[in-house]
Amino acid sequence: FRLPPNSMPNRIAVKTTDPSRVRSISYGDAIAKFVHEIRHWVSYRHSPFIVAPFYTEVVHGWPYVVMPYCECTMRQYIDRSVPNTGYPEALALLVQVICGLEFARQRGLLAHQDLKPENVLLQNLDSRLAQPHDYPFHWRAKLADFGMANGYMELKVPWGSRPYLAPEQYRKDADLSAVDVFACGVMLHELITGKHPIGEATSDIWPIPKPGKSSKWAHETPWKKWAHSENKAVFSKFKAGNDLRDLIQSCLSTNPVERPSLCAFRESLLDALKRCDARSYETLLMLLAYYQSAAIHSEAINTESDLQRYQFERIDRSKG
Repeated sequence: FRLPPNSMPNRIAVKTTDPSRVRSISYGDAIAKFVHEIRHWVSYRHSPFIVAPFYTEVVHGWPYVVMPYCECTMRQYIDRSVPNTGYPEALALLVQVICGLEFARQRGLLAHQDLKPENVLLQNLDSRLAQPHDYPFHWRAKLADFGMANGYMELKVPWGSRPYLAPEQYRKDADLSAVDVFACGVMLHELITGKHPIGEATSDIWPIPKPGKSSKWAHETPWKKWAHSENKAVFSKFKAGNDLRDLIQSCLSTNPVERPSLCAFRESLLDALKRCDARSYETLLMLLAYYQSAAIHSEAINTESDLQRYQFERIDRSKG
């Protein structure tokens, strides 16, 4: 929504549950899933790398979350910008995503479980900085959509989105604590090459294949087979260097134990950034230190009364 002139911010975004999906489940179940997402979302709201909802409101029995407006998703960035950008921006964006995940992990997140470019929102820094400027990055990443957060534990649902599913997500009662690293490995490949490791642009083949594209990847079986393959081929035109190629392949390991931790993944990305662009590396370190300080300050000044803005009880009881 665009707000009146001279408002700050001048735009906001509003999210609700999709009424069309309630045809297949009860209204109560739809609201319960929405509340599940908001409870998780609010728990992690102090990280600058996670979209922080402003407040919730119930209108005619439907809950709405009012949140900051972001100019695009990482999917749109990949489809439009990757051919025209270098590795520094790609590495910096994924470092920010990982920092958001680490922050949430420290506050109870076991697995986001539906990590994908569509669920990473980007804010345009060019429009927020004085012109002209010499800042090396153009976008700031914010993690969103916690509808499947800890889903395998709390909702008894192990799945997510097929192009990003780790092999263990096809099994019930599996430990899914390493699935976010798997998804980040896929996203890193997309950020650098514009393509999924299978060699196709994800948006060309999933969820609905574009004209002229095979319908093969619209089905579960090919994705399941790829996830379980021992040696996942990394796209043949990948030219970012063997270090990043090896990092992606380790993230896509069939064995969760062989994947790097989020911390190790972040440090590997920072090392790669330092080697390819020292100035961007130093700028990103300063940015991370600043936002870590901001997160600590935000948690310190917000009390339990701050949670009243999210009205969980009211949402639970909406429509009786």
